[in-house]
Amino acid sequence: MTEQQKTGAESVRWNLDILYNGLNDPRLDADIFSFEKQSERFHKNFKGALDTKLGEALSAYCEIGKTANAFSCYLFLRSSVATDDEAVKTKLDETQERLASVGGEFLTFFQLEIVALSEEELALIVLRIINGDGPKARRHVRSHMSLTLQEAYDFF
Repeated sequence: MTEQQKTGAESVRWNLDILYNGLNDPRLDADIFSFEKQSERFHKNFKGALDTKLGEALSAYCEIGKTANAFSCYLFLRSSVATDDEAVKTKLDETQERLASVGGEFLTFFQLEIVALSEEELALIVLRIINGDGPKARRHVRSHMSLTLQEAYDFF
């Protein structure tokens, strides 16, 4: 039998309690529920309104992502540590199914509507956001525009 190669991380142990105190932590289910409610509000507030509310929509979308990332990362890391724990597998599977369902019902429109906007429409929306929010918004937009809207970026 070949000796397993050492990685140097044999004594490293993850302490995931800084995220949640186990699968039964009420904060875990509360965050999943919060993700669902945030997504529903997002759909209600922004579907069909990106031409006038894109800045708000982007901020709200980021917040939804933060919420989803917290519990998703926790469950993924738990499943990585406890590969044979059926409770962890079940919770991860259930949560991934909820994420997909909620995302499909309440969030997919965002990507579809963004893609449907022309470069000119996006440039005008970005200009409205910048003009409304001043220098802070300009810096934020500039930091995120390098791959898109190159002409608008050059304008600034």
